[in-house]
Amino acid sequence: MSTEYIILLHDNELDWQEATAGQRAETYGRHTEFSRRCAEDGHRVTGGAELQPSTTATILRGGSVGITDGPYTETVEQLGGFYLVETDNRGTLAKLVNELLADTAGPAEIRATMRPSEGS
Repeated sequence: MSTEYIILLHDNELDWQEATAGQRAETYGRHTEFSRRCAEDGHRVTGGAELQPSTTATILRGGSVGITDGPYTETVEQLGGFYLVETDNRGTLAKLVNELLADTAGPAEIRATMRPSEGS
């Protein structure tokens, strides 16, 4: 059985907001190529999305009465999107993610998900 991974993509939101239409098209093209290469290498992309800016986020803390709007941290890099990928080969998946990030400043995190039965 393949392992499911979440790939968390972080980057500078201001850079994205200020990007030209051409720069955005180039970025979307890299993501299209990433998805194509995943399929070619036997990785199955099962989900993912670009996220709205962190300023639209609502932060909740367990046990707290307060709710915070906007990003919780004062950092340039924010979570901008994610992929869910099933694969038997984390190493080749990591290489593809590294290629996807070649022209960006932001890091990515690849983390295995837990199936509901694993969390009990």
